[in-house]
Amino acid sequence: MRTAPTSPWKTLHDQPQRPLEGGLINETYLIGEPPRAVIQRLNTIFSPEVHHDIEAVTAHVAAKGLVTPRLIPTDDGSLWHQDDEGAAWRALTYVEGLTVHKLHDPALAAAA
Repeated sequence: MRTAPTSPWKTLHDQPQRPLEGGLINETYLIGEPPRAVIQRLNTIFSPEVHHDIEAVTAHVAAKGLVTPRLIPTDDGSLWHQDDEGAAWRALTYVEGLTVHKLHDPALAAAA
């Protein structure tokens, strides 16, 4: 099984990691115990430049006082890491909570 590259983020390097099962789009790993970050391998349906949009949207949401995962720049300041195979990886701050993969109740969708 593959592991997430942590070397581009020195603060995450050598932290325990485990795959997060059930992701629908991106390969996802929890980093740290307890989790302190998430590293994802971006699905190839997206261009890595989507991270500029993610940064803009999450910065706006955070400025409004809402909790949101934020991109953790690599040590060289990039919003993502391109590996030797050309895959884009990103690190995000970990936000405690519940991840819903499929809605079973319209009330949950309304609450969101």
